[in-house]
Amino acid sequence: MCTTSLLRIDLKALHEGENTAVYELDDAYFKAIAAPDVQKGTLGLRFKAKRTGDLYELDFHVEGVVYVACDICLEEMELPIRNDGKLTARLGDENVEDGDMAIVDKEDGVLDASWYVYELIALAIPIKHVHEPGQCDPAMVAKLQQLSADGERSGEVESIDPRWAKLQQLRTED
Repeated sequence: MCTTSLLRIDLKALHEGENTAVYELDDAYFKAIAAPDVQKGTLGLRFKAKRTGDLYELDFHVEGVVYVACDICLEEMELPIRNDGKLTARLGDENVEDGDMAIVDKEDGVLDASWYVYELIALAIPIKHVHEPGQCDPAMVAKLQQLSADGERSGEVESIDPRWAKLQQLRTED
């Protein structure tokens, strides 16, 4: 887990009631995190904390763009993302994180939200990220088609097993 001073939240310094802050996350943040999925991006992070005694309800809203590799042509592509997350924290005897609950050492009182925010960003990225049709690198797409299994069989005549041919007659036009 990385630590960045930007997202180290001093819980004890927060006043009772609502506290808000706005952060800008850029390439330096992703470099400090050193995670493999995202290395570049420009995002805005809106942070809201509601303190009631030693219990803190933290709301995060992240919105902006990240740059990831296209799954087809491997060129860098811009991907807009937006996500919200909630984290509950309280002061305790030692630092423990369990899902959406964090216990922060009461002596220190500082919560490092760097990795939590990164996970919020990573979860907003779709599993499949590809350019819009026609935007991929044409040379890479041509090479991919040439080397794919379908490209090798383009000259072959496809024969259908006669047992399965009867099933084709049952197919509807839906």
